Amino acid sequence: MPKILFASPHCLLDETSGAARCVRTQLRQLARRGWICRAVTGSVFDSDAPLNARAVLLTHGAQSVGAVGNHPLMGKIDDGVEHVLVPMSDTRRLNITAADEMRIFNVVEQSLDSLKPDILYMYGGLLLERSIQQAAMKRDIPIVFQLANGSYADDAPMRDCALVLTPSTALADLYAERFGLLPQSMGGTFVDVSSVMAERPSPDRVTFITPGPEKGVTLFLELARQAQKRLPDVRFLVVEGRCSKERVADILQCDLAEWPNVEFIPKQREMVNVYARTKVLLVPSFWNEGFPRILVEAQANSIPVIASHQTAICEALAGGGTVLEVPERCITNFLEWPTEAEVQPWLEKLAELMTSRDLYEDAAIKAQEAAGKYGLEHLTDRLVSLLEGVLGNK
Repeated sequence: MPKILFASPHCLLDETSGAARCVRTQLRQLARRGWICRAVTGSVFDSDAPLNARAVLLTHGAQSVGAVGNHPLMGKIDDGVEHVLVPMSDTRRLNITAADEMRIFNVVEQSLDSLKPDILYMYGGLLLERSIQQAAMKRDIPIVFQLANGSYADDAPMRDCALVLTPSTALADLYAERFGLLPQSMGGTFVDVSSVMAERPSPDRVTFITPGPEKGVTLFLELARQAQKRLPDVRFLVVEGRCSKERVADILQCDLAEWPNVEFIPKQREMVNVYARTKVLLVPSFWNEGFPRILVEAQANSIPVIASHQTAICEALAGGGTVLEVPERCITNFLEWPTEAEVQPWLEKLAELMTSRDLYEDAAIKAQEAAGKYGLEHLTDRLVSLLEGVLGNK
């Protein structure tokens, strides 16, 4: 049976990280296909606030399994995947110490020697990740690297990899042009939609998830401002991510009390309750998205989507949803505010969906049909084929 080791300081049990949830689902799928899968990770979570690493891991079902020197290790078996977890002094990536990095590096090296994986799987490009890559290369273990977003400005983390994976063709093309790489698209992101299916008897919110500047928060707020007159009964829901309500107000130097039709809620570990309340999802992103998982999750819940017209989003929507232009200057400077005229097409489309039952039902049907194109078994077939290509070249 083929063996794969995932290694990262980022914890795969983090339900608020799209990248972690994607890889966790991939490993579960591989385990169901007979692969031996282990993940050695730290306790970095996708949160700006420091968390108690051990306490958080306990809430995710991890238990004590031993120690590295005097430092405890934790572990969990998750649908056939073995998770070895190294609690660190901080849950924020840039705040972990050299001692934290040394501990996780040592545990990874032990797994490279004991498990003898056929493939090392990883993402991230800081010094710890590069050191882990070097350790694998010394043992002639091929490296598979996942590129999940368009933010890498240096190709060093991928340079020595046998295979570079992306969730979308759009992202593969971006890195082919940027670095001359030949990434392979998996044809979608791995989403177990069964975990996010919601009962939606009376959804009434227009939802925006992760209100960062790059995600189009200025366009969202301008749309919500105009909706106060055009659609006075419509209420907007914002699910915080790295940017809290207070952080948004600080970055934009605005008083969010001017938007009484907008409700902010904290980042959610489980998104079911959000989708239960959502009638329309807004994704006005200004930056290069990889393959937003929320598009698959929302459309699986028959939620119509209005999103910015960029290649990866169009690919992920797969014919469902509506894509609209965003001002070029907003793509250049994420803090730019669109004008009332520039947001007008967004307001018109939103008004159609919120006021016409027939148009809404037609959009909901198209959304659900589009989500069906990203079935897990189909994506797993593609992933296994790509990984077997790496094994065949060993």
